[in-house]
Formats: sequence, structure tokens, C-alpha cells
Amino acid sequence: MFLRPLFARSLPPLAPAWPAVRAVWPPSSSGFDAHPGACPPRGWPCPSLWIWRGFVSSPADCGQPSPETHPELLAPGEVTPGISAAEYAARRSALLALLPPRSVALLPAAPPVYMAGVIPYPYRQDADFAYLTGCLQPGGVAVLEKRGGADGARFAMFMPPRDVVRERWDGPLADSSAALSLFGADEAPRLEQLGGHVATLLSAGVQLFYDGRAADPGLHRVLPALGRALEQGLVRPLRPLVHRLRWKKSSAEIERMRAVSAVTAAAFKEGMRVSLESRHEHAVAAAFEYECKRRGAQRMAYPPVVGAGRNGCCIHYSRHDKQ
Repeated sequence: MFLRPLFARSLPPLAPAWPAVRAVWPPSSSGFDAHPGACPPRGWPCPSLWIWRGFVSSPADCGQPSPETHPELLAPGEVTPGISAAEYAARRSALLALLPPRSVALLPAAPPVYMAGVIPYPYRQDADFAYLTGCLQPGGVAVLEKRGGADGARFAMFMPPRDVVRERWDGPLADSSAALSLFGADEAPRLEQLGGHVATLLSAGVQLFYDGRAADPGLHRVLPALGRALEQGLVRPLRPLVHRLRWKKSSAEIERMRAVSAVTAAAFKEGMRVSLESRHEHAVAAAFEYECKRRGAQRMAYPPVVGAGRNGCCIHYSRHDKQ
């Protein structure tokens, strides 16, 4: 019922019969894909067969909400709800002010984590990477350079190329154009160029700030110069500097914290109400999480801790299998 007007608005005129449509398979560069499992009998029209990538993944879709795609969530100029591009730029400037001249900060995005095979856990970005870039997606590496002299500071985001096959499964992800237009990078080289860039910086004697925990375990394999620098003790920790900044909250951050507190309080009240109707921990936990998400939370900061009896003394209890 709901798909019919969608296709009517988004698709160009279709071929009159299946054989004519089938002639263009496999997909070409025209921007259309076919679903091979939805083939009708020969001679029948197939108005629902084609998916227009231009509609499903429009140029404005950066893989996360933006003011263009989600005006109900973000005001113009915001990168994430309530936090503007100017505030993210101010955070980066504050970090660079803590670095000595001729130094570089390197921050990789958190990698996806899989529960089994290709089944991922819900993605959670590295907190420091998110704080400085606003990017909530995997794959990128942020590089902040304090060059000194006339060049001043530069913010680069090394981004992976678009993967059309992966996007069919996971949806669109940010690329170099999003790094420039949404996240405010001065430049957005290809991710494959990062190894040479880091090697050049280290050979020039630049001081590198980076956390050796390596958000992506494979990062050191593709950046051998970084691995050698870590082994030689030439890399200084970055996280303590970023956390010095994160301790102080801006007015926008305080407002977001107030909004989150209001959502949490309402969810607690609903959880208490459900506890009067059900004796099961899992029912209360489900009600709490549902209320948070129903009121606008994208995810939980951590799994709900709902413990009956002595389970209430376990700080990280999350089994929720008792009464």
C-alpha cells in the first residue's frame, strides 16, 4: 500500500514487459539495480523490480542525519543534534592549542564489531573521534596538524572510498565529500594515502600524538611507520589532552544533557510502573529501553541494569532472567 506511491514518484517510465527490462541486467552505471529474487513470469510488467539508487541514497545522505535529510532533528549548521559545526571546529582548535608546534594528532574511528560472522553489533563511535569530528560512522581517520608558521593548522579526514556492494547491505556511508561538506575538514584524501602521509610526517621529525590502543587492530598493519614509531617510544598519548577538554561542557552540551536526563527520568517512571504489573526483570528492562527510544534516544549508553533482590547489588548485571 505504501510502496506504490513511492515508486510512482521516484521511478522513470518502466519497460512495458519483462524481457525488455531483463535486457539491462546486470546493473550498469545508470544508477539502477535489479532484485534477482523478484523476477515475475515472462511477459509480465515489473513495476516493483527496480530500485533507484538515486532515491534510496540521495547525494545529501551522508550516512547519518544531517540538516538536509533530517530537518526535524538538526537545525541548519548542526553536525549532530544540538551541536554546531562551529562548536566542533572550536573543539579542534582548543586541542591544537594544547599541542606543541610541529605536531600532529591522529584519531581513527572505531571499527565495527561483529557478534557472529557478518552480523554486527550496533555501531558505537570512539568517543574522542566523535567529540572532535561529529562523524558517527566507521572507516575514517582524522588528522589534526599544527604546522606552525603561515600554514597554521589543518584538519584532514582520510576516508574510505564508496563501496556500492556494502551500501546495498548497510546503507550509505560518509565519503570524502561528506568529510568536507558536513564534518568541516580542510581536506579529505583517500584512506589509502594515509600510510604515506604518516611516514612523511614522522620522517620530518613531527611529534605524533596518538593512542596506541588503535581503535582498529589492523591500523598498524597498514601504517608500518606508525607501528615502528610506537615501538621506539616516539608517540605521545592523545587521550589525556582530549579528556581535559571534555571535562568542561559547553552550553549546548549542557542542554543536551538536560534533554537526556528528562528522557531518562520519564523512562524510569515507566519502568517503575511496569514493575507493579510484571515480576520479570526483562519486562522492566524492555519497558525502560522502549521508553528511551520512543522519546528520541538513538541508542542506550549501556545496557539497562534491572536486578531483582540481590541482583540489584551487581553494578553491571544485565542477564534479566530472574523474577
